[in-house]
Amino acid sequence: MLFMTKRGAFFVLLSFFLALLAPAVHADFSIDITPVQTDVSPIDEGIFKVSLQNKASVADTFILSVSDVSWTVLSEPLSDYFSGMIVGAYGSKDTLLKISSSGGLPYGTHRIPFNVKSSKTGILKTELLTLNLLPPTPVIRDYLAAVSKIVDMPSKIDPREKFDVKINMINRNPRNLSDIIIKIRTKNGLFSKEVRTSLEPLERKLVNVEFGLEDITAPQEDLLLVSLIFEGRVLQPEIEEIFEIIGYSEVIEQESSTKKSFLKTVAETTYFNNGNIKAMKTIETKRSFLKNLFTKTWPESFIIKKDGEQFSAWQLSIEPNSSVTVRTQENYRGLLAFSVLAVLAIAAYFRFRSPVMIKKEAAVIGLREGGISELRVLLHVKNRSRKSFEKVTIIERVPKIADLEKSFDAGTLHPTKIFQHGNQGTVIKWEMDFIDKYEERMLSYKIKSKLSILGAFNLPQVIMRFHDSKGKKFITKSNRARINI
Repeated sequence: MLFMTKRGAFFVLLSFFLALLAPAVHADFSIDITPVQTDVSPIDEGIFKVSLQNKASVADTFILSVSDVSWTVLSEPLSDYFSGMIVGAYGSKDTLLKISSSGGLPYGTHRIPFNVKSSKTGILKTELLTLNLLPPTPVIRDYLAAVSKIVDMPSKIDPREKFDVKINMINRNPRNLSDIIIKIRTKNGLFSKEVRTSLEPLERKLVNVEFGLEDITAPQEDLLLVSLIFEGRVLQPEIEEIFEIIGYSEVIEQESSTKKSFLKTVAETTYFNNGNIKAMKTIETKRSFLKNLFTKTWPESFIIKKDGEQFSAWQLSIEPNSSVTVRTQENYRGLLAFSVLAVLAIAAYFRFRSPVMIKKEAAVIGLREGGISELRVLLHVKNRSRKSFEKVTIIERVPKIADLEKSFDAGTLHPTKIFQHGNQGTVIKWEMDFIDKYEERMLSYKIKSKLSILGAFNLPQVIMRFHDSKGKKFITKSNRARINI
């Protein structure tokens, strides 16, 4: 019983101790920010009144900080920011916070995170300080009422067409703005213009400025810059609009000419790219196969077929504001020259060919051991002229590998002489007193090979001599007869 009493007393004391400690552990604080000066130039300071209330039962030191290094922060007194604000139990304290730009920040509204941390409990709270950086020159809104879009222009511009830049203006002042200069230009220097206007008190006005570009202006993206100048000062901010010059190509037939001369025609056509980007164009001209044989082109063409018809075609690549000339030449002079030469050659052939010709043929009439053993040789003599010739002599040689059969067929002209001539073998000679115009004679003899002949076998040429009525001597030779087995 005594033990239980002591144990109960212990828990009562522990509960009392925790109740005393709880306010200290869960103690809180509050921050109250009062803007004093929030519209400042880049070289001035924004001022905020900071009030801290310590809700704990013990004194605490509160650390102030701004983590964004783009801003310079001071306090009044200085120790509040650099050493911390000491606030007594359940007490409160005020300080002035001075914030300025470190440089390079854009004009406009900025929200700066401001941190306060309790040294006792580690509790961190963040508030946003709103500061408006003003440009050192007047701003547009000081003079003109806000409109949905001050500058209106096409986002894509065809350089062949004129376009307008529209300036929407409303005088928000009860005074007369007598001389406003509107300066319009582009970053790449494509165009620029200055116009002057004025605004009556509270007047609304639309200023329309027309521009035109050269047709060959290259496609590009550019930035329109519009400045409003009043009383010699440029109102901020400068207005920017992104726009694009579109590309186009237009190939036109600029010039065409045809020059004709004897059996020769030269045609030239010039194609011009009246655009601002490179143009690709296919040119087609109907041609026949025969005509193509006598046609040359510059640049070189290629052949295409469509619907069963043939066309000469060119794939032209033309730079902006440039031209390409297609030249075709039909020349039949070569055909004429070839025809004349052919006629002359044929005439020369008939003029200078032998008037009497001899043709040699051979036929196998006997085989032995799979090879040639016996041949019949035919000599076909023909006078293909309209004149008669006399003293006709035909000389034939029989190779040494064969022997002449001295029995000749009836109805053919027999040799006038047969003799051996050294290494040339057997020589056969026929003589005729004359051969009449267009007359034909057939000579025939047989030979037997001494050995069986396999493969190809060639017989030598026959020599023929004859004279005309004036005694002029002619010599001609036959072909070589060839036998294969």
